Amino acid sequence: MPPPQYYHGSVTYQKDDKFIPVPTRNFDDYEVIGRSEDLTYFLHPCDSFGFVVDNEELAAGNLTVVPVMKLKLTAVTIGGTKLKQVSQLRIRESYSRIGVARDWYANYVRQFTGIVSDCEHLEGGKLLWQSLIKLADESADFSVSMHLLPSGEKIADITRPTPESDIWSNDGANRNKVLVFQTA
Repeated sequence: MPPPQYYHGSVTYQKDDKFIPVPTRNFDDYEVIGRSEDLTYFLHPCDSFGFVVDNEELAAGNLTVVPVMKLKLTAVTIGGTKLKQVSQLRIRESYSRIGVARDWYANYVRQFTGIVSDCEHLEGGKLLWQSLIKLADESADFSVSMHLLPSGEKIADITRPTPESDIWSNDGANRNKVLVFQTA
């Protein structure tokens, strides 16, 4: 039963200069889903994209700002509940390994109930989901479960003791299974 397909390799982050700047004025229309001392977590008004922006860069008064992180959201129904599935997540290399994606997911889930994994994970995606599983184990606010697509049927609850072989596969045979990070 192991899903999603996992591609072993090194974690890669997108070079900062590969990120496309976004007009600063756009963020006036985006929904703030969270804020820390250094970063602000946004949701695009059409609920199809998420962004993280450095607060200093946003406050600098420039016409554009380069997002720290961006991702795409697509509608999917899991167990009768409409959720968003994440794909095309990109983090600027200079902001890597500080939990930017984990924090965006947690802020999103606090407001919108749950979020769904992609069906294929590179090394970075696997590490992200391991951090979400850990967060769910450490907080009564969250849980992680595995579901079958397209039915949305729940297959299992996922916790840190769950063997990795039950969570990820190295082939595409089970690519129709996803992980759901949600409020408990």
